[in-house]
Amino acid sequence: MKAPYVGPSPFSAEQTLFGRDADIKQLQWRLISDRIIVLYSPSGAGKTSLLMAKNGLLSTLTTLFHVLPVQRIAQADDTDPVISLLQRLDQDSFGSIRPNDTLLTYFNRITLPESDPPKRLLLVLDQFEEVLTGNVPYEQQKVFFQQLKELLSNDEKTIWLLISMREEYFSWLDDFRDDIPTRLNNTYRLNLLSVEQAVAAIKGPAEAMGVAFPVQDGTDAAQLLVSELIKAPEGARPSKTVEPVQLQVICTDLWNTLSQTERQVGEVRVADVAGYNPDNALLDYCTKTLNLAAQDPHRFRTLGDWIDRYLLTLSGRRSAVIFSPQSTDGPSLKEIQKLEEHHLIRRQSREDDMWYELAHDRLAGPVRRSIEEWRSNNLKEWQKQARIWHMDGEKPDYFRALPYRTQRKMRPAESDAPDSKVEARFLAAYASYRRRKQQLFCASGLVIAVLAIIIGFFVDKSADEQQKTKLALNYLAIQTGILSILNDHPNPSLEALATAAGAQLRLPANSNNLLTFNFQMLLGDYLGRYRQLERIDTLGDGKTTVVRIRENECISAKIGRDRFSIKTCGANSEFIPPEEVQQAHPSGINTLTFVTPKLLATGDGDGTIRIWGLATRKTVGGPLHLPDSDNTKHVSNKVRAITAAGDRLYAGYQDGTLAVWKISGAEFELLSQQFDKKTNSVMATAVAPQNALDNVAIATSRAVKWQTFSQGKPQQSIPLAAIAPETEYSKTFYSIDISPDGRFIAAGSRDGYIYIWETSRLSPTKNNVEKDVSPRADAPLPKSSFFYWPTIINAHQQTVAQLKYLQNGDLLSLSWDGSLKLWLFSANNAAAPTNRTLLQFPRQLVSVATEPDEQTAYVTSEAGDILKVNLRVDRHPLGQFLLSPQAPALFVDSKANRQLFTVQATGLTQYRLDANTGQPSVIRQLPVSNVVALAWSPSATMLFAAQQQGVEVFRNVLISPSQGEPLACLLQPPGRRIAAIRVNDAGTLLAVTLVGKNGRELANKLYRLTASAPHGFTCKEIKTQRNVYFPLPWFKPNSDEIMTINDKNEIVSWRFNAQSREELEIVKTRVIQVASERSESSNMRAPIETLAFDSSGQTMLLGDFSGKIYSATINGEDWSFTQKKNDSFFIPHLLAVAGDGNTVAMGDNKGQLSVFVAGSAMHIAQDFHTTPITALALSQDGEWLVSSSSAGTAIWDLRMKSWIKQACKWANRPTFQPGDIDKYFHYASINDPCPDNPSK
Repeated sequence: MKAPYVGPSPFSAEQTLFGRDADIKQLQWRLISDRIIVLYSPSGAGKTSLLMAKNGLLSTLTTLFHVLPVQRIAQADDTDPVISLLQRLDQDSFGSIRPNDTLLTYFNRITLPESDPPKRLLLVLDQFEEVLTGNVPYEQQKVFFQQLKELLSNDEKTIWLLISMREEYFSWLDDFRDDIPTRLNNTYRLNLLSVEQAVAAIKGPAEAMGVAFPVQDGTDAAQLLVSELIKAPEGARPSKTVEPVQLQVICTDLWNTLSQTERQVGEVRVADVAGYNPDNALLDYCTKTLNLAAQDPHRFRTLGDWIDRYLLTLSGRRSAVIFSPQSTDGPSLKEIQKLEEHHLIRRQSREDDMWYELAHDRLAGPVRRSIEEWRSNNLKEWQKQARIWHMDGEKPDYFRALPYRTQRKMRPAESDAPDSKVEARFLAAYASYRRRKQQLFCASGLVIAVLAIIIGFFVDKSADEQQKTKLALNYLAIQTGILSILNDHPNPSLEALATAAGAQLRLPANSNNLLTFNFQMLLGDYLGRYRQLERIDTLGDGKTTVVRIRENECISAKIGRDRFSIKTCGANSEFIPPEEVQQAHPSGINTLTFVTPKLLATGDGDGTIRIWGLATRKTVGGPLHLPDSDNTKHVSNKVRAITAAGDRLYAGYQDGTLAVWKISGAEFELLSQQFDKKTNSVMATAVAPQNALDNVAIATSRAVKWQTFSQGKPQQSIPLAAIAPETEYSKTFYSIDISPDGRFIAAGSRDGYIYIWETSRLSPTKNNVEKDVSPRADAPLPKSSFFYWPTIINAHQQTVAQLKYLQNGDLLSLSWDGSLKLWLFSANNAAAPTNRTLLQFPRQLVSVATEPDEQTAYVTSEAGDILKVNLRVDRHPLGQFLLSPQAPALFVDSKANRQLFTVQATGLTQYRLDANTGQPSVIRQLPVSNVVALAWSPSATMLFAAQQQGVEVFRNVLISPSQGEPLACLLQPPGRRIAAIRVNDAGTLLAVTLVGKNGRELANKLYRLTASAPHGFTCKEIKTQRNVYFPLPWFKPNSDEIMTINDKNEIVSWRFNAQSREELEIVKTRVIQVASERSESSNMRAPIETLAFDSSGQTMLLGDFSGKIYSATINGEDWSFTQKKNDSFFIPHLLAVAGDGNTVAMGDNKGQLSVFVAGSAMHIAQDFHTTPITALALSQDGEWLVSSSSAGTAIWDLRMKSWIKQACKWANRPTFQPGDIDKYFHYASINDPCPDNPSK
């Protein structure tokens, strides 16, 4: 039975395309109305298939247009696009080309068949990017677009034009837009397949052949397969789209797999997909594509190594790289084109160059497996070991740790030649190792001669070796146990113990060959994820818990069947005796809320509501029941939501009823009762009292509405959203809240979206969708679902369990995906909020309640955990913050005297940092204001403070008060100001950046300073070579060398011109090319973004625009470079180096911070900095980091003992529970990770 899927090839005119009906219809009418359309999309989205399929766009246009054959021009380099198009039309029998023909003259001769009604001529140009790429001269491109303009402007024969091209080249049209009518402004973007489209693309071809997709437990095989395809690597968010080519490849493989079984493929079942691994199909596809692109095994290896090194990180995620055709260790241009054509890679056009990456996250695993399988089958043992040796840092003692059997297998033959620089170095190192080993063998005779003398020693040594082995095995057992805990998604307390234990784990003596894991990095990650956690009040017992706060009263309750516990937050005592609760609610509690400052309401699954006195902690009055009606006789009337406003209680029920009760002491009155059978269950309600009215937001499972009540009686009702019954259950509504000022309504759905309506735009007279708001492309619901189009936020991966507006208008959202997020809205505008993840928990979160000051909140989980979380972003377990809207700051680390200078609104403030805690204490205010930049001269102990119009210098400011001394030569005239300064160690050279009124850089100048005693300075400008741009330089410590980066991405070294007598002048002394010794790449391709030196000046760190970091060490006049970081996840904007050069801090232009310690990068998760890092400094010992941005200055404690102490605070006990010991450390002996914690 032939597969109904096309595989990686485009659809032909005989094949039906499924899942694109809406795109085809919309593009059809856009083309008819706009005449000239540019269709663009990411590579592999299926543009050609959309045009050419049996039911594709062109087939739908034949009744209205004479559709010319689809033309693809300029396929070869140096092809004149005009001549190419005319030749193709000639070959398609539309007429011979005449001398001096243009597009206009040729098309004017084309005779169209008569038709009724008359048809227009449609020209379709596919793969249009080929006109803009390749080696087509600009002059020929310009002529082509000018002739296209003449053709499209011809009134005698109006021609319709459809251009199809790849998205990454869309901006390349800008140079030619003025040549085309409409300036090519009418566009249509073809997205990758949405989830719904992907399901249709799977089911459509098979169902057309009579194959069924039976539903099992609410899903079918197509839906299950798509859910598998959108999964992302661990730690990343799931994708919302599916790549069409990959989908066709996988479907074809799945069909072929099913066809190999004995049964006829009459249906595709969930079980068929559940046992199917799509990665196997992609693995096969990747292997075929690499074989197709590579001409021989050598080229396959080159391609594989290039992809593995540059397009994949060590953790298996996608990375990006600039491709250089001149590189000797990468693919050729033809190979790159083959990989692109088969959608294994794609390119992106950025400002600096063309970047390449894998076409989809889903390909990362299969392509790496393909490469590894090829290596396993084709490389010799010594070549495999060469790669491992290189990745392990080319350590000299690598060979000694290898088993003898491996060493025998890896010995290269005489004819073996190295295939790369790495292999050449490996063979040389291995030969050197074997020579040393032979020398030791020759000396073994002497060892045998004295063996009898020292045999007694070896007997004693045997016991020592046994002890060493025992310690090594215990170390490995502890390490394995800790990793097992962390892989089990533990609660925060157990994870704290595990990470603290791992960070304290030390290798036994003489055991350097043992496999070790970087637990310090995991500890840093743990502290970052729980940075807003204040304490763990209660560890879960498996019973879902909710929390409620009213004024100074906080209670938690277990909800669900047969659960009767209501406790005070932070205490183990019962707030209401369980037997009292059980008597009031025999089946258990389902929901609760405070009604007045003195009353509490609880509801259950049987439809009963009880009121409790907070003082007596007993029920008040009788139960609240809805009167029986036809609507509720046969429906479970579970109380789903209760909300209070004053003395009015709003209760939502399972059957869709919304009831309003008046609570007056022990008297209760049912004020109103509404029932709407179309709305299904009332999931959540929120009330915003306003004068005598209550504005109530109601979220049912399938609708959201905004209703006004007067004295509990319903008034006007405005529907906001109504979901069709056939809509997937996962898209239904679940939570709702109203902003305190009543301006906004926020509703959360089961698929993780938040919808926000602005109430001022709601009117009961309107009954259709607002016309002035366009739907979002990623809208999870069709526009027809909304009466008023909301702002849509893709907030969470799972159900939005609760929404909670704060008094300042910000919004808390809590989700079953375990995250608590804070959404910040600028100027009370619901559009484009920024969000901060306050908590990421391994269990479903179900409720949040803020304390009255809204500085902290209690959060609960489905397993019963109760956590206290800090909502302030200026709090961090490892950081101390100095708030300031002024960015400049300077950290000075001298012997036993760490000081900090920050710019405050009152001026320049000088702090001393406590040696143990890092706590800043004010020393003095320096008499200088409006400071824009700071610089420090360590040798001269002078502080330079730049104002917009000048610079002041403070001498000996660390030990005594000092008055600023202005530098007369740096006084700036109106219209020019100082923006940045740098100074050398000795305080004799000052570099200054000057800008104009508009902020545009005017010049960088260099000055020679001479200090006079006791006061005053003379300064003189130093000239640079004429016609040479001189950027703001870096000063190499302990040297007179000055470093700049030129426009060729080279480091230029400058020194004083000793021959110059009339004026001070510096000249270039050398140009340093940046290349890594252990990289087979040529010079650094991406522009250098920043550099930094250690205190000695012997180590220089470079960060480039692609995120890579290089370490450079100096030996005499020679620099040697080693790559320290080889990924693009973090693009350093600033670097700082500790005194030993081993600790490196990185800050980017988004406010992110990362620290590179012992070969590993640790991200400092924080929300204080959200704008570019403007200052970054490390203490000499690498234990303290100071960072600044527009938010202020942060002091970070990097000491591992502080990190362990904080983890132990959250662990809340000294060691593991006996059950944990038995499960994870059965074969190990482990010390208490937190011995100072009290026992529980």
